[in-house]
Amino acid sequence: MTDPIQRRPELIFGANPFIEAGAEYVPFDALAGKLRRRPLHDVPWRSLPPRLREPLMEKIDLHFAPHRNLMHPAADVQNLFRAGLARRNPLLLDERVRTLRVATAKNRKDLLLCGQLDGGGGICAGMTGMGKSALFKRLMEIIAPDRVIPFGSSKAYGWDNLIHVPYVYVDFATNGSRGGILKRVLFALDQLLGTSLSDDFRKVTNIDVLLVEVCRQLSNVRCVLLIIDEKQEQNFEDSPWKVEFLLFYLSLMNLGINVQLLGNPLAFVHLESFSQVMRRFSRAGHHRFVPAESANDPWWSNDYMPRVRKFNLVERWDIDPDIRAQLEFDKSGGVPALGAAIHVCAQSAALRRVGNATEATVTVEDYETAANDARYVEQLKIALAVRGETKPEMAPYLDVPHAGPAAASTEPGSGPGMSTLSSSSVSMVKNLLARFTAQQTRRARQFAERLDSLEGLAPEDLRMLGVEQSHLDELRKRVQETEDSGPKRKKSKPKSKGEADDATPA
Repeated sequence: MTDPIQRRPELIFGANPFIEAGAEYVPFDALAGKLRRRPLHDVPWRSLPPRLREPLMEKIDLHFAPHRNLMHPAADVQNLFRAGLARRNPLLLDERVRTLRVATAKNRKDLLLCGQLDGGGGICAGMTGMGKSALFKRLMEIIAPDRVIPFGSSKAYGWDNLIHVPYVYVDFATNGSRGGILKRVLFALDQLLGTSLSDDFRKVTNIDVLLVEVCRQLSNVRCVLLIIDEKQEQNFEDSPWKVEFLLFYLSLMNLGINVQLLGNPLAFVHLESFSQVMRRFSRAGHHRFVPAESANDPWWSNDYMPRVRKFNLVERWDIDPDIRAQLEFDKSGGVPALGAAIHVCAQSAALRRVGNATEATVTVEDYETAANDARYVEQLKIALAVRGETKPEMAPYLDVPHAGPAAASTEPGSGPGMSTLSSSSVSMVKNLLARFTAQQTRRARQFAERLDSLEGLAPEDLRMLGVEQSHLDELRKRVQETEDSGPKRKKSKPKSKGEADDATPA
């Protein structure tokens, strides 16, 4: 396509330096081809004897096998990202004035008076190994290949040495603190720009000061997307600062900085309680990544595993295709990362036993060897936990959805009586009952915690969350019902304005 508007549709509304300097738009039907990456393609690996090929296996980290379940999340994020570039157009006078106001903001109140842009966000939730991080890292290489774009100075447009950072990618703070994530953002900017922001604010513990500085710095470089990865239940949902994190995300969105969250589904329970928050985070969709249900699940059998198999360093696979497909699923639990791992380990087993032979062949026995490989035994436990084929005490993962015993039935009279259950089955039932009871108790406590966190907020923060007085009244009612039917709660100490939490880098 030679027409600039065909390659960058947003230019139909007029010039935009950010759109013009960025990557071309990738249509939905071309995304899979763009995402696909095969590091062994055109590499003459057959020229090496089999016994020397194993180091090449490490290139599996670069291999990307797209499948149909990734296409909508990828397309939605691309649209969110490009919409952010359009909103931040530096040629627009209103946008330049607003950016200058943000740059001079001293506190959160100043930020609220700067004027708002209708930014948004997205959520990608799934257990470990589902390919969330791999998708986003690969996608951003395509839709924003230049991490830093210098524009120099322009008297005509009123900027001095404008440096554009299209997006920032950080991992969530392991200690679940607001200060931890804010300082990680500053450190990420340092890595890109060669600045010393994280050192300058290393000893700062006042969260409001850090929040304003992060907003100012992201706005100064016209960042349009902040990606926060590795959100887990332990570092977010269990954090006492849950509501404050939501306010931080909404503050960024109001400045035109979109927010994309990646992590375990358990980390988003509290976030999902606010309709206003979920509306904003629906801009790029709330996508849920789940393991394949069977070896015949179309995205797994037709898309993913055939493309994983393109990463190949052996001459032959002496195994029936149907048996191979079932082994891949059984040993991986339908989890993409595990599917790729067992595929590599099986090849490694074949390469290690080949000796001085000139060709390598994978057999069924190589899959069994791979499953017992020290590199895979723990991953196999995850696969078995996902499929419900292991005792909870044998794989006590808090972030893996246990499917339950495959042979279990819900039909009355379909199973043995309690008296005929094995001791291990009784233990499993007890563990599941204890987990259910704990979940119920925890959910009841959440009402009280939520009320405590909301009652200390300023009116403007409540409005940002979409919370009205009627919502607080209803929450108080639920808290009272909970207290009447259970043990009394210990009310948390109210936080003072600008109170610091653990602001050390995590």
